[in-house]
Amino acid sequence: MKTLITRPLPSSVLTRAASAFDVTNRAATTPMSRDEMIAALQSYDAILPTLGDAFSADVFEAAGPIRAGILANFGVGY
Repeated sequence: MKTLITRPLPSSVLTRAASAFDVTNRAATTPMSRDEMIAALQSYDAILPTLGDAFSADVFEAAGPIRAGILANFGVGY
């Protein structure tokens, strides 16, 4: 599964993800641009964004047919 992790995460998380998936780690610590989010939806099976990445309805609409089947936030809480 081709997976994008949008921010640097703890090395234990990255190591575990890379052992199970084809992972691309985005090195930037800033929120993704609209163009980056559109490209990610079209190019990856799974995306692990953070709260700063605003995958809005507009971004999904602009992406057209999307490849991504899941957006999974790395965080805590209920």
